[in-house]
Amino acid sequence: MNSNVKYPRVSRSAWFWQGLGALLLSMVSLSAFAQFVPGSGGTIPDIAPFVDPVGSIGGLRVDRSHRRNDFIGSGNHPVIDLEFFPPSVFGATAYVLQRSVNGTDGWTDIPSGMDVLRTSSSDQDNFSIEPDAFYYYRLRVEGGPRDGQFSNAAYPPVSQIATRFAGWEVDSSLFVTGISSPWVGYGMTTSFDVRNLSDDSAVSGGISLQWFRAHPRTWEMTEITGATSNTYATTEDDVGGWIIVCRATGDGSTVGGLIHVTAGGPVMIPNPAFVSEFTDEGFRLNLRKSVPSLVPGDLQLTYYDSGTMMNVEVPISTVTPIGGNASFRIGVTLPDGVDQFTLLNQSEVWKLGENLDHEPGGPSMFLESLLIDIEPDITVLQPRTKALADNRGKINFGKVRLKKRSRPKIFTVRSDGGEALAGLSVAGRGSASRDFRVTRLRVSTLAPGETSTFKVTFKPRKKGTRKAKLLIRSNDPDESPFDINLIGKAK
Repeated sequence: MNSNVKYPRVSRSAWFWQGLGALLLSMVSLSAFAQFVPGSGGTIPDIAPFVDPVGSIGGLRVDRSHRRNDFIGSGNHPVIDLEFFPPSVFGATAYVLQRSVNGTDGWTDIPSGMDVLRTSSSDQDNFSIEPDAFYYYRLRVEGGPRDGQFSNAAYPPVSQIATRFAGWEVDSSLFVTGISSPWVGYGMTTSFDVRNLSDDSAVSGGISLQWFRAHPRTWEMTEITGATSNTYATTEDDVGGWIIVCRATGDGSTVGGLIHVTAGGPVMIPNPAFVSEFTDEGFRLNLRKSVPSLVPGDLQLTYYDSGTMMNVEVPISTVTPIGGNASFRIGVTLPDGVDQFTLLNQSEVWKLGENLDHEPGGPSMFLESLLIDIEPDITVLQPRTKALADNRGKINFGKVRLKKRSRPKIFTVRSDGGEALAGLSVAGRGSASRDFRVTRLRVSTLAPGETSTFKVTFKPRKKGTRKAKLLIRSNDPDESPFDINLIGKAK
């Protein structure tokens, strides 16, 4: 970059995908982006990533156990649908399905014609079998680095009731709980279609529900205590990569068997963020929640190249904590001629971004990226050499006798961006705003590097502590209005 650096700031808009962005930006409110004290939202838990089991593979799971009508005649038969990761996931060529009566020994390959029941390709991810008794099932690996290993065992019940699970539905829309997937607190509502085999009529009732957290590599399921209704709202206990599963189990009288529905996941923690303190060598990243760690490989900074119509990554050289793990100095050389960047992170536990109200009166939406625009930037100083932070700290006028005047304090507004800072105005707000007399700015537009001043005088109208807020409005994308907290005491 050259010495005439522009100072990027976080835009109130955000980025989904190129092409959709223009539509989204037309929906987004352009009110000021509310900054915060970094780390004020608590701490992201340090959650270890899920790994494969040692010496075996995981992922064998029961999709459905129910019954279907015979192709010939008027009878019906039990069917068990099993699902698993394709052999290619583990570098294998095939699986062979095995069964055992007790699940500990006596495992044998299941016969199929003149051979055994084997996946037909390395991409096959399911078996559908017609059991003749109750068995445990597992997969035997053929080929690749895990040749001869076995999967976890699954024990599906064999349905004795002439019903089938014909379908299911999961609604995880924003309006279930007012929070969008995959963020903590989003809701999922399930419904199931159960049919009689005799006439294909719908069956009402006859099932019980239970929600589980499933390990994404082993598919070991952990029951979520108390989660037995058709709606479940995620919590921080679901964070870290768990797959959320709803099991519908027949009562053995009206409905037989069971079905597992993968409803959602992984669940992640939203971490609002903003950037500040830009220089030629990088910028400061501020997070509402502290994080266990952050390194260059955890972040991705890109810009859109209209010539190639592709996103281009800008390498991040260093990430340095600043007084804790909620603010970081990001070392990066921003390319010349680019005025907009997108920043996101790679964690499966949390994502940086911002909350946006995309519809007046509606629920907010968290967007997991920051759009960094190089646009007008406002700096406010008081006294002349001390820069103030938006809506942080207080300007104290001290003690003043009732209806007397304090000495005026001079505020300086400076344009630190590469474009004009326009639409400037100053106004007070609050019940005691009339106790603080504010002069007007002499100009409404400042060219880059220009300054203008105004004065504030405290003249209390009532005794006691008097507080007000000073609002400086401009075309700054993230600090308009720029808020200054005023305080004084009347004797």
